[in-house]
Amino acid sequence: MNTSDPDSVTFTVNGDLLGDPNYTVTLTPISGVATGPTTKPFEVTDVQGQHPKKPPVTPQKPPARPVTAVGPEVTGLRVTGLTAEQLAVTVATPQVSDREGLVYYVAIVTWRQFQIAVSKPVDTVTGLTRSDQRHLDFTLDGRFDGSRNYTLSLATASGPGEDATIGGLGVGMELLLGAPDQVAIESWWADQQLHVSARVTPPAGPWLATGAIIRLNDGTDTPIPGTETGGVGFAQTTTLADAVAGAAYTVSAASARGSDIGPVGGPWPVLSTQPSLQRVTVEANRLSATWGTVSDSGVTGYRLTVAADGIAPIQGLFRGTSGTLLLPAGVSWGETGATAVVVRAVGTMTAGPSSPRVTPITRVPGQRTATWSAGGTVCTLGWEAVTGAADVRYAVDILQGDLGPPGHGDHHPLQGPGRRVECGRRLPLPGPGDGWAECGLGRTLERVDADLDRCSRRTGG
Repeated sequence: MNTSDPDSVTFTVNGDLLGDPNYTVTLTPISGVATGPTTKPFEVTDVQGQHPKKPPVTPQKPPARPVTAVGPEVTGLRVTGLTAEQLAVTVATPQVSDREGLVYYVAIVTWRQFQIAVSKPVDTVTGLTRSDQRHLDFTLDGRFDGSRNYTLSLATASGPGEDATIGGLGVGMELLLGAPDQVAIESWWADQQLHVSARVTPPAGPWLATGAIIRLNDGTDTPIPGTETGGVGFAQTTTLADAVAGAAYTVSAASARGSDIGPVGGPWPVLSTQPSLQRVTVEANRLSATWGTVSDSGVTGYRLTVAADGIAPIQGLFRGTSGTLLLPAGVSWGETGATAVVVRAVGTMTAGPSSPRVTPITRVPGQRTATWSAGGTVCTLGWEAVTGAADVRYAVDILQGDLGPPGHGDHHPLQGPGRRVECGRRLPLPGPGDGWAECGLGRTLERVDADLDRCSRRTGG
């Protein structure tokens, strides 16, 4: 190469052509067409570069850590993933002292003292610390038989590599490998919060679970922070303060024994919309109701429930938005004294919030009277107020003619078929003098959304 610098020269080496880091260099001065004498060859060594013959740089291994004869204790265990060929767990163990420096742990699964699977070493720095407990994530490859009880233990390792020396096992914890596949869910609103109760059926298998863990998920089945709860017992309840009625919530559940938690099952739908009763009518032994539609995902029908004095609640399942409940023949709702009617949306193993309670009117007004004015042009109807329901009003059918027994007689509505008169209003009365018929100006002026027997059938006026 040529250079005009009188003192130094810089050159590069193509690593694909030259494969030796040691080179011999000569120097010859040149001026125009004049060439001077060449120096004696001298060596250039330790050339920095990359070329095929240069050996790869091997990172230095950290010094091996001493292993212990007894490994750390497992104080908590949660199965976070389980497939046919892999197990993922989060293990809790007491926090190590800072003076111990970098410490490596491995998770080992055994069955009857036979080693089934070993994880790669995990350093204790990467784990999360909560309440003086270090939480470490491990992945173990292998096949696990669902009919066997496995134990997971921890041991110390001399380093991060697969060839690390492994110490003795510490106190382990049994693996709960069964996920629940059946959960009964109920939800209700209270204090502007959505409450969700889940009754978890423990999974089949040799695992002796003593309780359950549940949590709520959003519409994408992402866990909602602050909703996980659980402990002893398989019926658990959680709440969501900022819930939205009709939103797509789900429940996930896992079996547990103390801090030993199995894999999550589900999700299962939560119904959060409260239906409303639109009409409740009672006649003899029939109670009929209509209600609004609930569009929550997972709704398959509605459960109508009537509570009554002296008998167990009577229920019925209906596909649509109306339903009728019957008492045995010869028994009327007026005799049983129904006290409340509610309806709730239901799905497969899930039930939503109940509607506001409606008190049905099961008895007709008593002491019915009809009084005509002296001139025979005004008829005043009176009756005794019904009790048990609030804010009562009345619907009155005024018919003309002799009713006779129910279903017989020559009569017709004064103002056309189905004409109803609300209490406190007047209806023109055709006939001599074109007088007025007055409704509800007798014993009561109370109001309620309900239809009763036709007053004219009883009063004759």
